[in-house]
Amino acid sequence: WEGMDGEASAVSAVRFDATTGELTLMNTTPVPGAVACHVDTDGNLVVVACYMGVRGEGQVHSIAIAADGSVGEIIDTAFTFRASGKAGDKARGGIDAGRQKTSHPHMAHLLKTPHGGFHVLVPDLGGDRVEVLIMSDDGKFMGFRKSIVCPVGSGPRHLAVDAGGMRAFVVCELTSIVQVVDLERSEVIQEISTLPRNVDLCGNPFFHDTVRQSECAAVKLLPGDNVLFVSNRGHDSVTRFSIDGDGKLAVAGHTSTVGRTPRDFFVDPYGKFLLALNQDSGSIVRMDIGQGGKLGEGEEVAAVPAPVTMIVLAPIPPPALEPRQWSSPSASMASSALQRPEGEAAQRRVLKRPAAAGPAAQ
Repeated sequence: WEGMDGEASAVSAVRFDATTGELTLMNTTPVPGAVACHVDTDGNLVVVACYMGVRGEGQVHSIAIAADGSVGEIIDTAFTFRASGKAGDKARGGIDAGRQKTSHPHMAHLLKTPHGGFHVLVPDLGGDRVEVLIMSDDGKFMGFRKSIVCPVGSGPRHLAVDAGGMRAFVVCELTSIVQVVDLERSEVIQEISTLPRNVDLCGNPFFHDTVRQSECAAVKLLPGDNVLFVSNRGHDSVTRFSIDGDGKLAVAGHTSTVGRTPRDFFVDPYGKFLLALNQDSGSIVRMDIGQGGKLGEGEEVAAVPAPVTMIVLAPIPPPALEPRQWSSPSASMASSALQRPEGEAAQRRVLKRPAAAGPAAQ
């Protein structure tokens, strides 16, 4: 993806040569909407979240993938409009008025359902909820499931889903909390802070003289689904949670990333190590993973200007996209009006892409 200024972004396909390690740009598909920030794929379709969207209104697009791996045309577009509250309206929330004036999708997480089609989980930082879009196998948006409601002003950013598809762990950037969600019922069963008890949102970072605000960034599960990691920008740490049999979390420790602003991190699929990406100090730091997910002391392994995310292309194969074990089709694939208060449909509509391409058509 490429988030650009104005009201346009792009999604590109890049070929990787496993022998030489070279990357080759295959093609690029423009998408309406500013600040494309996240993509996910099942190998046949790509879904992309645009943080700003068109006219500042967040969007999610579905895009076809050709047989050679190149990206095709946009199949469909979904708009999300619900914001946390009016700017400066403390009674309604919106603790960050500059970031919660309108919908801001920060991620599009693709889940295959056992009865066909997909659920696309979209944390909306501006709307303080996770929207669950219903999408067909051919990439058409069909409506909404019941939203996952987050605390007012919390700003949900990213999420991780367990292997069984029954639990989601939603990280809320603006208030540094994690919500544990029962996906079948779209209900929150726990909220817990990612910061130490003696540290507030403006906490005392491990290695810095200046006190600055701390905000959550990435969230990942350790293989086996019994440990969750979350990065904290400002506190500059990775929080480790243990997960009990009911899916609930308990803080198990905080480990410094030995750098500034860990925007993302990578967890080895074999559970041996974690790589933290420190955006503002330009470093990648390795931490060995021990018994119970305990992280060892961080050691810088590479200097990279402003690293923001990481994937491994080879030789580790991607995990299979397993069907979600949710409720019956009648409950999961209901119409867009499912469990929606009267009058809400106008705010949460799903729009087809106009025949004329490009931002001007929006």
